[in-house]
Amino acid sequence: MRFVRHVNPLRPTAVTLVLLVAGSVALAMLHSWWLGLVVFVVLVGVWRITLRAKAPVPVSMFSATNPITVARARQSWRSYRAEPSAQALRKLEEFIRDDDACTGPFFGSKIRIELVQTKKATKQKVGTYGFISGAKWYAVGILTSTQSPVDFGFVFEKFILLATAAGVGTYSPLQGDEKIYCVTPLGICGDDTSFFRGLMRNTVQSSRAHRKPLSELFFDASGSPLAFSALPHAFIKAAECVRIAPSAVNFQPWRVVYQPSSPSNPEARWHFFGTQSSSNHFVPNDTGIAGSHWEAVLQHEGVKGKWEIHQPCGLTAPPSTCYYFTWVFEQ
Repeated sequence: MRFVRHVNPLRPTAVTLVLLVAGSVALAMLHSWWLGLVVFVVLVGVWRITLRAKAPVPVSMFSATNPITVARARQSWRSYRAEPSAQALRKLEEFIRDDDACTGPFFGSKIRIELVQTKKATKQKVGTYGFISGAKWYAVGILTSTQSPVDFGFVFEKFILLATAAGVGTYSPLQGDEKIYCVTPLGICGDDTSFFRGLMRNTVQSSRAHRKPLSELFFDASGSPLAFSALPHAFIKAAECVRIAPSAVNFQPWRVVYQPSSPSNPEARWHFFGTQSSSNHFVPNDTGIAGSHWEAVLQHEGVKGKWEIHQPCGLTAPPSTCYYFTWVFEQ
């Protein structure tokens, strides 16, 4: 089963814009340089209007209970217009002060999340994320050298799915070997009129439309693509939510192997692996995010299970991967 997101081919990516503008200008300059300049200016103006992005309609975290709905609504946004509601702020504060909610299920890492307030909602650069405009509030995820990035990805994604809009509080100084591992702006999305952010957004959306299908992410114990037809529908939903989970440059580094129950292994297991890459240092974090999406859907569907870390045997692991954790189906 494959879910496809359609992208309007008329909305430009960086590549299509460069090719169209270069081709049009080159054609116009065969006649005169000023005609080429006019064509260039007109095209940029038209495409700037095309690239204006309307703010997405917020999905209330208090009324939307389906994790897939929330996961699909989640997107990177860089332009904000308003602060979140007091109810949203209280909900987020409750989460980050809950030790159980902020403790990873794999290695027991207690993840520290702080809500940071800036004085003004000015345009500012946040790490490698780019320029953010209109946001006063940020969530800062903090990790120490002894904590697991797998746990971090799992916990911080739970926070992100909860936070359609949020942000209040103060930020205390880093302690010992703590480091800022992730920063995300928080707020109510506003229309984005930035030309270059529009190019970036449409380029990313184009790549998202070509996310890997389930057949390249989920496998049976023999290493073949997993046939979901014989499994409960809840697992298809969970797999789709894993498929659309965010990852660094949409790399989707996770691979999942289903191991059915047997006389020697009475509980069915889903083993999560991550691809080995010297250039992508976020594979553990991204695999933790995938696990967070998996659990959110199955809990919503009333499917009981637990996490464990135990090197699997009796199966074919996906090539060029390393094992991270296992979800055990408790019937």
